[in-house]
Amino acid sequence: RRRRCSTRRWSRGRGGVQRLVPQTRPPGADAAFAINYLEQPDTRLGPDPLRARQELLRTALDAATAELTTRLGPDSTQWCWGRRLHALFAHPLAAAFPDDAAVPGYNVGPISKAGDNETLGRRAWRLTDFQLLSGASARFVADTGDWDHSVANNSPGQSGDPRSPHYRDLFEDWANDRYFPLTYSRAAVEKVAEARLVLDPAPALPVSGDESLGKDVR
Repeated sequence: RRRRCSTRRWSRGRGGVQRLVPQTRPPGADAAFAINYLEQPDTRLGPDPLRARQELLRTALDAATAELTTRLGPDSTQWCWGRRLHALFAHPLAAAFPDDAAVPGYNVGPISKAGDNETLGRRAWRLTDFQLLSGASARFVADTGDWDHSVANNSPGQSGDPRSPHYRDLFEDWANDRYFPLTYSRAAVEKVAEARLVLDPAPALPVSGDESLGKDVR
């Protein structure tokens, strides 16, 4: 798993790597091809491939350093991956009610989130602002020998109502890969239950002006 405060950037350096990667290649082969080629460069980089490789790497490092300085400031000790990669759950109605004081906090986030496309916590993000675009919003670890020992995480909460205390209460745990007990048996569920919601259908109402139809309403 990638450390949250690690720096990560790959620059093509004057298009050198782009020129080297074949036009026809298996999906996902770019990184492996580039690494293997940089370890053993050939004359496609010119008459002095080792020197050209060193220049390519220096150019890439300079470009990455310049971009990080622009994005995160000159203090490299503050160049944390989590300062860029973040999760934001945007509610579809948030934009329609920007000043709704009765139901604040439709959106949940942003919050720092570890992981990328090459880690166990695989995720993808938007290049313009590093906002998380995809990844697991829920995970479950089931103990088939004892179902009550199963665990899970979920985001941002179990309720879809922004007024509920359970609308966002799982968000921070999810962002930090923390799990909660996923009880299964009735006894275990009853033990940890916070509230019970009973949906009791109301009696059928007769249809106005037609007594015979009213008898058939269920």
